Amino acid sequence: MTLDIHTFNSGQDGKNILITAAIHGNEPCGTIGCEFWLDYFGLHKDVIQKGSVTIVPRCNPQAVKEYKRDIHVNLNRIIDHHDVSVIYEETYEYALADQIAGLVDEADIILDLHSASTPTRPFLFRDSDLDPNKEMAKIVCRTQNLQSILTGWHNHFATSAFGSVQAYGLRHNKGAVTLECGQHEEPQAAIVARDAIAHVLHAYGALDQEVLKDAGIATSTDDPVEYQLAGYAVEKALGKYTKHWAGFDFVSAGTVMAVYDTGEEIKVENDSYIVMPSKNTYVPDAAQDNWFYWVERLSGE
Repeated sequence: MTLDIHTFNSGQDGKNILITAAIHGNEPCGTIGCEFWLDYFGLHKDVIQKGSVTIVPRCNPQAVKEYKRDIHVNLNRIIDHHDVSVIYEETYEYALADQIAGLVDEADIILDLHSASTPTRPFLFRDSDLDPNKEMAKIVCRTQNLQSILTGWHNHFATSAFGSVQAYGLRHNKGAVTLECGQHEEPQAAIVARDAIAHVLHAYGALDQEVLKDAGIATSTDDPVEYQLAGYAVEKALGKYTKHWAGFDFVSAGTVMAVYDTGEEIKVENDSYIVMPSKNTYVPDAAQDNWFYWVERLSGE
């Protein structure tokens, strides 16, 4: 399957910026944010001032059509170049991963848009302190209602083995962040996606300030809060949460967050915040990854 790819080239020197959305087919907010700018660029010709902008609003089109996370495997774990003549018969996501890796190869800056299945504040992943990645994280946090940065994933998961768009970009010295815009169908999540795209394009010279003003893009001046991954619940047994958790709910030290059916408790050692709780009952599934994660605050309010 060929991806729907839209590229706008200014003809001037500058960064090649890649925006990806709907890596998971049941995460529509990134697609809506992308389509806002595709419509805008359609109405306002030659608006890109420097470099180029490539937008892929549906990275997993069949999953989008069926409104499910993926068809066979998690696309955000296999982004790389693959011999699709061998693998394609088993899962079409490998063919998509190969195409996306090629787009990342050509980009300087990558913003990958996602959302969560449960209520959460928007947040982004920054797995490198090296510029331009650290710089890019600050840029994306100019987005209204987005002041949370998560770090430390690379301390728990080997970047070389973690096949996300962001991880592939970082392995190839790109500026790359993953933005979780909010809950899947929440209207505000699509606004976060739209505004984050605008701030990235403006910061790297692709759009001027007048475009942001014309599009009604708000800017936050609040300092971001940084959190570090402290732990996660692995996929190994059925289990249940001890309450209905939402993203960034505070969890005091010693609190039991969930219990496997084997009786094993999952608790935090220090004051923490739960992130990306997937659902109330965990069912081991190759498509589901880990059950949930918890982070500890490093800085800010």
